[in-house]
Amino acid sequence: MPTTMITTAKQEDIPALTRLWMESFQDEEAGVNRFMEARFRPEQTLLYREGGAVEAALYLLEGALRTAAGQAYPAYYIYAACTRPHSRSRGYMGMLLEAAAEQGIKDGKSFLALVPASEGLFRYYGQRGFTTAFSKKELCIGRQQLQRIAAPGAVSCQPSATAMAALWGWAFEGIDCFLWDAVALDYALSYHGQYGGKAVFCEKEGQLSAFALFCEEEGACLVTECCAPEGSFPRLAALLLEQTDLDFFRLQLPLCFPLSADACRVVQTGMLRPLTREGETAMSRLKNAYIGFTLE
Repeated sequence: MPTTMITTAKQEDIPALTRLWMESFQDEEAGVNRFMEARFRPEQTLLYREGGAVEAALYLLEGALRTAAGQAYPAYYIYAACTRPHSRSRGYMGMLLEAAAEQGIKDGKSFLALVPASEGLFRYYGQRGFTTAFSKKELCIGRQQLQRIAAPGAVSCQPSATAMAALWGWAFEGIDCFLWDAVALDYALSYHGQYGGKAVFCEKEGQLSAFALFCEEEGACLVTECCAPEGSFPRLAALLLEQTDLDFFRLQLPLCFPLSADACRVVQTGMLRPLTREGETAMSRLKNAYIGFTLE
């Protein structure tokens, strides 16, 4: 009988992992290679092997859940979980998720986090210990409305990923949110650009004050990330208007973001699985939690 086992990865597994990724997600090889170069950590990559062949895999990325009270809980974000098409519905991913929980506990993590790519996957992960915990609002406004919000004097800049991470942490103080480090944000920005996305960065007094990631699709400017502390959005809006001549803007925002519109809906985005008693307690108190830069 073929040997089956769950292990962490090795450097020599990269070619097999790349093929598995491309077969599962139909991504271009250049994009997968970029992940392998920037984010691949063998000890944080779990594989399901059968007869020596890699049949399923998932990647554990570093992050943290920070509560509105300021307490941070270390977490693993599960990324690019995939199974070879002909090997699906055999329970391989379920076993990998349990292995991820065991790895998280071993490494002192309080949570596993992920963003399902479809409604069906919310149900799938819900049956495996995950609970919906993150949401966002999507609203649509016209160009004229954004022009009324925009303020003059906006200055663009090109910040470091470290500056982006610092602003992210500051902008979301006082709300339940997921925190990313500079390495994660640098990769997220690269990934966004790989698929034609754009970004605007606004500075004030020589410091990064706000930023947004966006793309143009279906005749609208889709803002997928917006990090704008109180008072900074008007200048950021001015930069957005400079970057596109489209008449409609669809913005994906934290629920607490001080912007509203008639066309607005709340969307569930991410899930958590607590790994410790402290994690369970913290999760029970979450309200309007936000997760971004998830590359789902």
